[in-house]
Amino acid sequence: MRTFARKLLLPLAIGLSLGATVQAKEPPHGPMHKMFEELQLSEQQRQDIRTLFKQSREDRRVFREDGQILHEQKQALIEAPSWDEQAALALLSEAQAERRTAMWARAQMDQAVWNLLTEEQREVWADMQEERFDRPDRAPFSGRWLKKLGLSDEQQATLAELQAQAKANREQNHSLMQAFDGQELALIEKASLTEAAWQSLYEQYQPQFQTAALQRLKQRYDFYHLLTAEQQVKLEQFKQRHKAHKDRSHPRPHKPD
Repeated sequence: MRTFARKLLLPLAIGLSLGATVQAKEPPHGPMHKMFEELQLSEQQRQDIRTLFKQSREDRRVFREDGQILHEQKQALIEAPSWDEQAALALLSEAQAERRTAMWARAQMDQAVWNLLTEEQREVWADMQEERFDRPDRAPFSGRWLKKLGLSDEQQATLAELQAQAKANREQNHSLMQAFDGQELALIEKASLTEAAWQSLYEQYQPQFQTAALQRLKQRYDFYHLLTAEQQVKLEQFKQRHKAHKDRSHPRPHKPD
């Protein structure tokens, strides 16, 4: 199983390198087009970056498939009658091992793209990275769908406490990831990104990554069991409709027989 890590070399790569299929030409005003324009990349640089992303396309497909398996196993823990921390830790340990592999592969991609940039472009990219961390996160356990569940006053009060806790944990994790990203970038900037150096850096953060992942999973469990059986059914129906909408909006490419 693979859990996707959150960062690639450029802001657009969050979606492109682990998700969307790279096309021969980026659509006007799309994320890749915007990045190319902000960095003022030459046509050769654009083509080289497209080639790098294209080479990782098969890995991205495997990541998505493994990520779906992990999601289903997490959901089983969330819906279980009681919280099983040992089972959660075992699942997250396996996920962290896969995440490490994915993050190291992405760091190498970062370095490959970094090496294609000029000094001026690298400065612009660094600014873009800082701006990415300034963007506000969506509030946890919120959205229009929440109103459709018809929570009682007592549930609303418990939810408010859960939201506050989740927000605090998210901000802490946000700072953690920002610190890791900064040190990873320093390795790339100094041309000292070796596997040994990166692994040493990851090991410094791994216990905190594990703790944050456990907190997030437990909070999802607490939210699910805050709901009545009827509300849980409504939540599942909403999730299925949302998934169907995403599948229609972003159909997967047909696989030849």
